[in-house]
Amino acid sequence: MRSPADGKDSFREQLDAARALLPKEHRPSFIGEHFAKAIPRTSRTYEPRKYTDTEFAALIVQRLKDAGCPARHAEVHADVDDKVDRIMRHEIAVILGVRGVGKTQVAVEVLRRVAFNHELARESGRPVVRLMYARAWDLFHRLKGSYQKDGLLAAMREVLAPAWLVIDEMHAVQATEWERHALENLIDKRYGERKRTLMVANQTKAQFVELVGESVASRIVETGGAVDASQWQNRRAKQNGTS
Repeated sequence: MRSPADGKDSFREQLDAARALLPKEHRPSFIGEHFAKAIPRTSRTYEPRKYTDTEFAALIVQRLKDAGCPARHAEVHADVDDKVDRIMRHEIAVILGVRGVGKTQVAVEVLRRVAFNHELARESGRPVVRLMYARAWDLFHRLKGSYQKDGLLAAMREVLAPAWLVIDEMHAVQATEWERHALENLIDKRYGERKRTLMVANQTKAQFVELVGESVASRIVETGGAVDASQWQNRRAKQNGTS
């Protein structure tokens, strides 16, 4: 077994040493300041947990699966650091564009980055970061069922807790009055708690604004923005050898 760090070097040196142990395909080029800054650099002894390279990579994949990410995306690491860097600068954001350009994979890579950074910085015994991935239709179906039983606030607890929430396939939402109201409440409450939210949709900006309403759209403009994926390379066509 090898340890990510020996506990004697500076915090940054410990993170860099841990990153260096990972296989290249599991090694993001960016060690996020989001979590590094969140942990005070005091004289408290840092006690790294011990993993082999393979164990650490498997741990991150398991974190993604626990969050609800599809295995197809969780088990394949994509080299999209530039796209992930851009998205992680925002509290609330949406990836918009046509099908097949890798929007879902990029969203999962955002969660992978968060899990990776947190595991490097997490001391023994500290809780893991809460992440959540959900398809919009499944999410709102579950919320509506809980709402009918326990009320909206109770139904919201599950989706308010995660530090990062990815809502995929927003275009599948029917945009009923209830769904729009639920989405506005969800975004407003996560905004108030400074929780990160990333949405994904196979739509244009105009179509998305029409779907979610001006209230949600204004939050996105205020705290993040729309990432236009229409010019991204079509991954499916590339895999099929048609481009």
